[in-house]
Amino acid sequence: MRLLICTLYFPPCTFTPANRIYSWAKYLNRFGIYPVIITRQWLAEIDDDFYLEKPVGDKVYVEKHADYEVHYLPFDGNYRTRSLGKRTNILEKIVLKITTAIEMLFRYSSTSVLPYGNLVSYALKYVKDNKVDKILISGSPFLLFKIGYSARKKFGIPWVADYRDGWTTDNYGEIAGLLTKPVRFLNRYFEKKWLSNAAGFTTVSEFLKSGLESHLGIKGHVVYNGFFNDLGGRSVTEINKKSITFLYSGIVYPKQDYRTVVAVFKKLIDTYAGTIDIKLLFLGTTYENPTFANDPVFNGYDKNILLMNRVNYADALKMHELADVFIMLSHQGMKGIVSSKVFDYIKYNRPVVLFRNDKDVLEEILVGSNLAVIADDEIELEQKITELVKQKIDHGSIALDPNFEYINSFSRENQVRKLAEILKDK
Repeated sequence: MRLLICTLYFPPCTFTPANRIYSWAKYLNRFGIYPVIITRQWLAEIDDDFYLEKPVGDKVYVEKHADYEVHYLPFDGNYRTRSLGKRTNILEKIVLKITTAIEMLFRYSSTSVLPYGNLVSYALKYVKDNKVDKILISGSPFLLFKIGYSARKKFGIPWVADYRDGWTTDNYGEIAGLLTKPVRFLNRYFEKKWLSNAAGFTTVSEFLKSGLESHLGIKGHVVYNGFFNDLGGRSVTEINKKSITFLYSGIVYPKQDYRTVVAVFKKLIDTYAGTIDIKLLFLGTTYENPTFANDPVFNGYDKNILLMNRVNYADALKMHELADVFIMLSHQGMKGIVSSKVFDYIKYNRPVVLFRNDKDVLEEILVGSNLAVIADDEIELEQKITELVKQKIDHGSIALDPNFEYINSFSRENQVRKLAEILKDK
């Protein structure tokens, strides 16, 4: 089977969605599917806060590998993306608002207003000129789903939508202001229209699947992000009674209660000063997050609570290997959010502190892996963290009995095996 995959995110892009698509490219051929990926070009490293919008390349180049091929399209953006951080006077700001409004209202009918419009036109030309058995499109941006709708309508090619998030079920991508209502209406109208001829969809949690099935009226399947089991993993923590390191990886979002976590750690850092060195490392949390980085809650504890920007993948893996405990923050009041970090955590077979309990998929995965340390309030969190610190002081390591079979079910290869079965059935 020849499968066309359309996505904005693929290596060398360093954002989380790129790993999801790369795992498909890496493993699908083992199950009789040859993937052709159409994506945009990316800089190899994040060099500033405008990494996502920065123009890259001036022509298409194709990489052919033994198991897949990738078509990298130049990304020139549009007036809005090229203007970010550059337009400063009043007239320029007014022009930017007008062009943004035009993009929001006309992006459904005209690909020329989209910063990635060339990807849509290139993909449709590819299916016209080449044999393609099925199409898989990963959103966001959800407007890429137009490729699948048009390809099915014009050429009869079955397609599957991959929802990494909800779209209109989450009010995803909406903007505040006068355009909120018309954009919301257009999003919902075109989501229904474009998904009307989809063969099905995949998504990242049972909660999202259920909501999307009800909304779209088509069958969905869960394919988790998983972890690459050939990149780090089950390393053994050496005996060390002098220090304990807790790691949170990735961006902190508004509905994640990091302040309570920090308050507990500040108390324990003071309590155990001179007995054990307690470190709390926030890795990658300061990227495009000045509110977090400048929060006064961290003042006075910069030697023990470390705030870091994004680092290269090899360095990130090393920091995970050296951590004693991982921190998982649920999104309060929200269901079905399966951050990919939970899979990166469990492959290391270390305790994972979940605060607060989502009573949903995070609880299910962590309890099933036998790595869960769950706390629902500040008192319980302090008790659970204290227990971990005392184990490190007394024994130099933390006793665990991981469920290896369950954990391995979330390897990227096993998740791609599920995806292959889904695609063959469509």
